[in-house]
Amino acid sequence: SKYSLDKNFDDLEFDILKSNNDYKLNAKINLNNSSLKIDEINYFKEKDKISSLKFKGNILNSNIIIFDEILFTENKNIFKINQMKLNDYYKVLSIDKLVLNYDNSNKIKNNIILSKINNNYILEGDTIDFSKYLIDILESEDEKSLFSNFKNLNSILNIDIQRLYLDKLNYLVNLNGEFKFVNNKIRYANLNSKFQNGGKFLFSIKSTSNNETITKLNADRAKPFVSNYKFIKGFQEGVIDFHSVKKNNVSKSVLKIHNFKVREVPVLAQLLTLASLQGIADSLTGEGIRFTDFEMIFSNENDLMTIEEMYSIGPAISILMEGY
Repeated sequence: SKYSLDKNFDDLEFDILKSNNDYKLNAKINLNNSSLKIDEINYFKEKDKISSLKFKGNILNSNIIIFDEILFTENKNIFKINQMKLNDYYKVLSIDKLVLNYDNSNKIKNNIILSKINNNYILEGDTIDFSKYLIDILESEDEKSLFSNFKNLNSILNIDIQRLYLDKLNYLVNLNGEFKFVNNKIRYANLNSKFQNGGKFLFSIKSTSNNETITKLNADRAKPFVSNYKFIKGFQEGVIDFHSVKKNNVSKSVLKIHNFKVREVPVLAQLLTLASLQGIADSLTGEGIRFTDFEMIFSNENDLMTIEEMYSIGPAISILMEGY
């Protein structure tokens, strides 16, 4: 057959075989005249680029959907899934292999493989652009997980990635570690790596016997994390240290950043900065306002963030705040 989404037609081939109450599916869909956008992995295909989607699988009487293979190709870009089982709510029960080999919208080559070994998984590869997912985590009010589409995931995920991009310029090298999932929740995580020009990166999650979840982040480069907040302009340098304890959907956290600069600041802060000789020097050289220490003690419950104390100290200006 042929089909059209907006006046231009592409080819469509499919076979459906019914046996008792089970169905076998085999299909090929050309997407040459259609654009395709997948926000989660920052992928976009323009119109008039040759591409196709092939899949074959089964729908069982038990309402289990099994895809033996799903294959999408566009030029040198390849997305491939082998042996993926879904329930009737489209939650993933298991997946044997996922292969992503593509250039994304940031012009970064992504090349990773997710493989199932017994009941556990390993995520490995040369390069992955994590910037879009990092932004979602920082801006989201809800918990997100790369494996939130699984049903009752009880597995260990091992990580071995040579280069992981936090934004277009900053990336981690030789990222290693593991996650432990219990009923789709992360009960334990431990990641360690280094930035491309040196400096450590450590991340951990630990669940305690009294139902507390402790999250820690230590990074010798704060900019990739802070710069994703668009209201902060011209942030440079800095070392970040984050510690959070969550229990009964209430989290209590401490965020520290040391030795950083902010180049673009509100007019009032600029005027206050000029009140000191050091501030004049910083402004004239264009280096921005320097701070030696920043610390924020805060808690989150539902949609409310309460800042018990937030202070920042520098040679030109110091700030002290509290609020919600």
